[in-house]
Amino acid sequence: MILEPGIVPYESIKKYLDHIASELLEAAADSDWPTSSSVSGRLNKPEGFPSEAADIIILTLAMCLHYKVDIEQALKLKLEYLKRKQEDARLRDNQEQ
Repeated sequence: MILEPGIVPYESIKKYLDHIASELLEAAADSDWPTSSSVSGRLNKPEGFPSEAADIIILTLAMCLHYKVDIEQALKLKLEYLKRKQEDARLRDNQEQ
């Protein structure tokens, strides 16, 4: 999937973050989550938790593209850290037993 520059043309990081926050609230308010989805209206607008999750990801990627954040590298580093953190917690749990 390729995200094109300007798909969400906000001028400030605050506007991106405000929009992401509103999508998070919509996702949290969706009482049928996490798997329920539907379409509505003339344009078949996707609705439900999966659609809100997609909005969050699209907005986050658009923001990273706009600000030239190397999100692939950031994800790699974060996933490696989370793996080390999980392993560390497992080792500590084993020592306590």
